[in-house]
Amino acid sequence: MTERYIQASRAILLDPASEPSEVAALGSGWPQRKVRRMSTLGILLATLVEEAPPATNAAVFYATTYTEARSLERYLESLPDASPTRFQTSIHPGGIEQALILAGLPVEALYPLAGEEYLVSQSFQLALNNERDKAVIYGGEESGTWLADLGIASRCSFAFALHIDDNPTDALGSLRWVEAGAGDDGPDHARPAGPTLFDVAAALSARKPLAWTSPFGRFDLEWHLP
Repeated sequence: MTERYIQASRAILLDPASEPSEVAALGSGWPQRKVRRMSTLGILLATLVEEAPPATNAAVFYATTYTEARSLERYLESLPDASPTRFQTSIHPGGIEQALILAGLPVEALYPLAGEEYLVSQSFQLALNNERDKAVIYGGEESGTWLADLGIASRCSFAFALHIDDNPTDALGSLRWVEAGAGDDGPDHARPAGPTLFDVAAALSARKPLAWTSPFGRFDLEWHLP
C-alpha cells in the first residue's frame, strides 16, 4: 500500500448560469492585459495556484479530458481568419501553464495527462508513486457550447487542486493506493473506470470521502480534519 497525506485542497465549481460574472470576479485582481489572454480554465487554475502555490520541487500533475473547450470553439469560429490568441489558449496543457506563468512560478516537474475513463486513477497513481516528497494534482474542464452538444466538452467549468506529501502531522486527510494484484484484489480490466474529474472536484469541495477500484488498483481518499 502507498499512502500520502493531504496538506491542502480546493475546488471551484462554477454555476453555468452565472459563469461569466464569476470568472470576471476571480480575475479582477490581476493585470487585465494578462487576463484577457487567459482562458476560463486558466483563470480557475490561477486562482488555485495563488491560494496554495506548489513548491518548486513538487511534482505537478495536470489532468483534463477536454481542456479549454470554449477557447477551442472560439478559435474554430475565427477561421479562416485564425486567432493566434485563441489557438494558444486552446491547447493542452494551456490551463496550468497560464496559471504558473501568471504567478511567475517555476516547477521542476510537470506531467500533463489527457484521457477519459481512467484519467483520475492514472493521475492519482502517478502522483502517489512519484519519487518526490511532494506532489500536486490539478484537474479541470472548461465549459463548451456546441462541443458539449456533441459530447466532447464539459457542460460546466471547474478546477481542483490536491496537495499531498509524506508528512502525516496535521494533515487534512490521506490518499491511499493498493496496487492491483498487491492485495486481495487482483487485476481486472473489466472494473468500472472510477470517478470523473468532476466527481473529484465535488468531493474535495464538500470534503467527502472517495473510494473506488480500477484496473490500477484500489484508491481511498479520507479526511482527518473538517
